[in-house]
Amino acid sequence: MPNLAEFPVIQKRKLFEDVARLQAALAANESALGIPARFRITDVEFHRAIAQATHNRILLFIHDALSDLMLRTREMALKVPGAAPDAFASHQRIFLAIKNRDRARAAREMAIHLEHVRGRLKKALSKSH
Repeated sequence: MPNLAEFPVIQKRKLFEDVARLQAALAANESALGIPARFRITDVEFHRAIAQATHNRILLFIHDALSDLMLRTREMALKVPGAAPDAFASHQRIFLAIKNRDRARAAREMAIHLEHVRGRLKKALSKSH
């Protein structure tokens, strides 16, 4: 499956609008630090902004179809201490890579971020059983 973080770099004609949308989503994510119920929503909204920046309706549809699942998994993963600040820091790095049109870095930062999320989710699940 293609890495969503790579797509905004390709869509240069609307990059300014995409970067503004991503920056607004990132700012909302930052303002939600310390408020887990709000942070998980802004986390998913940041990922939606990346999907929107692809200008691919199918990818946006897939993201939206999975958004409830994403919210539930964030709720669990955010129970791990330090999860929200770590996720936000990853979001900052992903945003900067997209803004700077650095496809390889965007893909690398997204892969690292998703691996961290997977690890936190695994840790949260192991504690709940």
